[in-house]
Amino acid sequence: MEEVTVKTWEEFEERIKELESRKYDVLFRGQANSNWKLETTLDRFVFPESKLMDYYRIIYLAKPRIEAFIDKSWNIPSPKEYAKWLKERRGFLFLSDMPGYDYMAYLRHHGFPSPLLDWTSSPYIAAFFAYNRIDKSVENVSIYVFQEHIGLGKIATSQEPFISSFGDYVSTHKRHFLQQSQYTICTLKKDNDWYFAHHEDVAGRDKKQDLLWKFNIPSAERIKVLRMLDRFNINSFSLFGSEESLMDMIATKELLIKNIDLTNKSGSLGWFNRSEHLEHLGVFILEGGEKVAS
Repeated sequence: MEEVTVKTWEEFEERIKELESRKYDVLFRGQANSNWKLETTLDRFVFPESKLMDYYRIIYLAKPRIEAFIDKSWNIPSPKEYAKWLKERRGFLFLSDMPGYDYMAYLRHHGFPSPLLDWTSSPYIAAFFAYNRIDKSVENVSIYVFQEHIGLGKIATSQEPFISSFGDYVSTHKRHFLQQSQYTICTLKKDNDWYFAHHEDVAGRDKKQDLLWKFNIPSAERIKVLRMLDRFNINSFSLFGSEESLMDMIATKELLIKNIDLTNKSGSLGWFNRSEHLEHLGVFILEGGEKVAS
């Protein structure tokens, strides 16, 4: 993996233009802290190298409980059929062939620990996820750039981790399409059993496939970047479409992008009444300028 620290957002854009000028597709992933690793939610939830069979058995047993509460169902193989499918695989797995992929994507979008690592085909959507919610102590955010291969296809070797991607052709939540999402999965066959592996263990091993760049960008660029993205209609509401995201979009635009000083004791915020405006956002100001949420 090549790690690059840039000084400005504009410098990042120039570097991205160079990568996108190649004729092969690239994917982007934004993270709100450059110290965070490139991990799936399953990586963070359980110990590494979980078995595919164990994970599939868990999500298969969870399916009836999920279907009982939503107007949706999935026709996926039984654990016995899935075990047979795994046994027939050779040195690598392709995500596009994986049984229950639509169901796994649904679980990922609704917060269940997942081996799917989500990316976007837009560097600007990745920038939104990097900058929208960051801690004040963070010096840099990061945007990862992934290129699966250069050439006609990929070469895989048994006993080594393998990354597979799948495009946006999946039946799942509308956020998948709003966010221009794509997914990758990293697997490893070891001792005749299949395990999930870490993406960073694979990236950069070969100069013609699984190429990965990590760009660190100053968190100080946040307001400038969010203001630019809002002009492109890239914000919480456009990417999630929920009532909660609508509140987040309004709060971000009015309190952050417009750079309103809530500690201004004059009470004047220009064209609207400060108290009424904040009340609509569920925010109240106490004496001394302290801010609390309702």
